[in-house]
Amino acid sequence: MLPEYSKALRFFGSGFLDAVHTAYGALYNITQSDVCTVLYQPKQTVNSALKKLESEGYITLTPAGAHTKNISLTKSGTKLCEQTVDKVIEAECAALGNMTDEESENMTALMKLYSVLLKNQTAKI
Repeated sequence: MLPEYSKALRFFGSGFLDAVHTAYGALYNITQSDVCTVLYQPKQTVNSALKKLESEGYITLTPAGAHTKNISLTKSGTKLCEQTVDKVIEAECAALGNMTDEESENMTALMKLYSVLLKNQTAKI
């Protein structure tokens, strides 16, 4: 984990990473399967994170088919995202805004490569 995100984790609390990866996505009424796809995480890992968020009152999980559940933020979940996810996104945008066009293009190309390589590696898990 990057030191900058470790600092954010310490500042915002232990549920921060789960909230960033799952609750923020829930703003768009996505499914558990969508979260697995976006994060390249196994269903069991995502399910555990979502159950924790649900038990803490941040999200609701509603059946949307035989093996599908929709994720929705509660009022508490929205507030959590505003206090955590939004602040990290603002910091990321500010950091990106300080890059030159060439630096941004290089970073984008490297992130695309990283995403492909990560997907390939997590497929082996």
